[in-house]
Amino acid sequence: MKKGISFSLSIQREIESHGLNVESEVNKSFNELGIRMLLHQAGIRKEKGFPPVTLLFVMVVLPLIKHSLCSLWSGQFFANVIAAQKDTYYRFLNHPCFNWRNLLFLLACREIARTDRCTLHDKTLIVDDIILGKTGEKMELVSYHHDHTTNSSKLGYQMLQLGYHNGARFCPLILAFILPPTRTNDKLRELDKRCCGWKGAWSPSKRRPISLWRFKRCWQNNISARFVLFDS
Repeated sequence: MKKGISFSLSIQREIESHGLNVESEVNKSFNELGIRMLLHQAGIRKEKGFPPVTLLFVMVVLPLIKHSLCSLWSGQFFANVIAAQKDTYYRFLNHPCFNWRNLLFLLACREIARTDRCTLHDKTLIVDDIILGKTGEKMELVSYHHDHTTNSSKLGYQMLQLGYHNGARFCPLILAFILPPTRTNDKLRELDKRCCGWKGAWSPSKRRPISLWRFKRCWQNNISARFVLFDS
């Protein structure tokens, strides 16, 4: 069983053991975290159609009830949740003007401010990279990267992550993608160069972008730490 599936199943069993409803608990969490306002702050807004918070709600609930996005159109569950078609979700996820990285950062800041009560000595910022393996060489900006864990070349995306750890919990804060000097596929769809989709595609550096502004952004949002950890 995959790690993500086992994690979602453990959450579902925990909710069911307390006689709770998955949908109501996710909706309660959305209200407590102010997801609707965070989506607006991240520029994730729609002029017509289904509200972004509704689409995001369905996508969060699906792993917890052991359903995939594609499987909903072969059963009756989807008709009881929302009448959107699958293209609605694909456009929602691939919209070039939606700043998903900023949403992740705002959500992490909200959760840390709401629940973190640790002392400064226990707070740490961690910088590490991971290779997200892919199988299609025609995917945008996909390339081969050296995986130091297997000492081999791997096709995919190399993601650099800055996260916060307080001794008990880890929250991802800022993500960046690293491009090697030679790329397998550098062809991109035509995008407005002013949108965050274009900036996110061409912002990756050929060198690991551990720049000072990323730490300053954390401090400006009241995320402080005693240590910064990273490997060579």
